Amino acid sequence: MNALIFLFLTTTSPLLTGYSVHTGLVEGKNELYGFAIGSFGQFGVGFWRKVYGEKTNPSFAFEFTSLNVGDTTDYGRSLSYSMGIGIFGDFKVMKFTPYVAFYLHFLPSEKFGLTFTLHYAWGYMDNRPHGLAFGTGVTFFGQPKEYSLEKHRELEKKRRRELAEKVVQKGIEKLKNMEIDSAILYFEYAIKLSPEYERPYKLLGEAHLHKGIDYMNNQMPDSALPEFALAMKLNPQLPYLQDWYKLALEKVAGRYFKEGQRYLAEKDYGNAIKQFKKAFEVDSTYPVNRDSLLAQLYFEWGMTELDSGDYESAVRHFEKSMKYDSSFVLQHRDELVSAYLNSGIDMISSGKLEDGINRLEQAIDLAPELSDSVKGQLAGAYFDYGFSLSSSDKPEAHLMFALGHFYSDDREHTLEELRKFYDQVNQTPELGRPYIKALLRLSTSDEPVVRGAALSAIEAVAKAYPNDVKRFVPELIPFMDDPDATCRYEALLTISWIARADHRAVTPYIDRIAAHLHDDTPDIRFAAITTLASIAKKAPKLVSHLTDQVQDLLNDPDDYVRSGAEEFMAAVKNSGSEK
Repeated sequence: MNALIFLFLTTTSPLLTGYSVHTGLVEGKNELYGFAIGSFGQFGVGFWRKVYGEKTNPSFAFEFTSLNVGDTTDYGRSLSYSMGIGIFGDFKVMKFTPYVAFYLHFLPSEKFGLTFTLHYAWGYMDNRPHGLAFGTGVTFFGQPKEYSLEKHRELEKKRRRELAEKVVQKGIEKLKNMEIDSAILYFEYAIKLSPEYERPYKLLGEAHLHKGIDYMNNQMPDSALPEFALAMKLNPQLPYLQDWYKLALEKVAGRYFKEGQRYLAEKDYGNAIKQFKKAFEVDSTYPVNRDSLLAQLYFEWGMTELDSGDYESAVRHFEKSMKYDSSFVLQHRDELVSAYLNSGIDMISSGKLEDGINRLEQAIDLAPELSDSVKGQLAGAYFDYGFSLSSSDKPEAHLMFALGHFYSDDREHTLEELRKFYDQVNQTPELGRPYIKALLRLSTSDEPVVRGAALSAIEAVAKAYPNDVKRFVPELIPFMDDPDATCRYEALLTISWIARADHRAVTPYIDRIAAHLHDDTPDIRFAAITTLASIAKKAPKLVSHLTDQVQDLLNDPDDYVRSGAEEFMAAVKNSGSEK
């Protein structure tokens, strides 16, 4: 039997309702027939004709459908079916053939369906459909609202709600008899039947409230708490629910707190902290200062690790303490410095050069007076780190050597290595992105030429990657007042690159920048006016009070300074004209 995949498309009049038309092809006993059936309501009429072969008159068919074509079933929008019984009639020879039909509709919408057909006709007429025939076609619907999918769903929703109400009544009876678990099952089933029906939600909340109270009466607040929480979600207006929920919170949090105190008495800080955190997770309003308590516990834990010689663990706990409340650690600065220092020495001894250096640098940041005693260790660590990098041909080795010489008080070699690193960064700014802090460390040198070289390297990075440098603006600002003109220029130029990318990073320092508009060095004046012009283009109101000072620069002997002043004045003027 030849395969059949042919479709005839047709349309229906948009003025008709309750009407459908189905066209397509069917095949039976190796004969191919085209057909079209139109129907009103449950009655249809159509014609059949052979597609090829003898040219014969069509057979008319009269059909009665058990379901309106296009009516939906419980399958929903995507699938529908209809069935029919009818007769083929050939009025020329007055012969009739009864048949049954089945139509399966795949519905992408309520107006259109791809239909698969199956017919069986009894009797025999020459050149007419007979026996088993099957095929495919397209159906277009024009239905009245009462037969639409929307109406069907409304009726189905109503039926399910009525059923849900019957289930709710059974649940209410169970709740009155305090058969709470059974009542919960009934209310949950009612919600499943009719999710949009509000009543079972509220009753389910009431059932969970009673279940929670039962747990509380049996001294089981941990089990009661989730019941009250669910009741709060389902029906927060229940009488006394808030009181019961708060009481359960207090009891559960209080138990965790007592457990924490027990562990604390045993100096088991890890488990004590876990229990206290659980208490605060359960009840964030527990009458204890969370941050202060946890900061104190982490500090005490760090002190025990420091006394036992586990310096790195002590550092971790001190730093966690500072995240909650820095006052405990800062009141014992010497202990924190000792932890950083000894941890750094241990790391360097075990070959963790970079981590060890960071720890020693942190110790110096907290206690600059330690610099002399730590210099030798830092110098050696930086040299070792530099050698490890140079062996793998990493260009930043020069920066590590510069830092090693810096802590060895070797000005000449510090500058030599720093300039080598600057040359690399100037050509490939990306190399300097991870080392801004190290360059800032070198910029603390007493030697202006070293400071200038370090700031130049930072400026080279800021030119290409200003967003990487903008978080260091507070540390760069003091260099604007450096006694050395080169340092002032490099600091201001770096800030100007940052201002172009994000003016907000430098706006807190507008007046300090403006103080350099009349510096004796033209390059410094240029860097200052360029920074302010970048701000004026984005936020002119913030710098409009500087117009008188900038006005003087319009006659500056330096061409670049005059150009920057003109940009500034134009930005402020355009802002005023826009108003």
